[in-house]
Amino acid sequence: MYLKVAYALLDKDGSSTVDFEEWDKATRSIGYFGPTSIIYQYLCIDDKLKTLTKQRWNEVLDLWSNREAIYRKILAGG
Repeated sequence: MYLKVAYALLDKDGSSTVDFEEWDKATRSIGYFGPTSIIYQYLCIDDKLKTLTKQRWNEVLDLWSNREAIYRKILAGG
């Protein structure tokens, strides 16, 4: 649930996309000082503009929600 709300908090300028500056500020504000750039690049992997769209955010959330089933399927050889 928190991740669904997080996108609105990340999109500080209300542009309906999250650019790297917004992403970097948000991750640092919560105390994360790890590799923010590579995570952001992964999240934006399919976007030509290299911004994090709400659609892509929701796709990642769907994968996260189904991670257990995906893991079991991989272990089962499928």
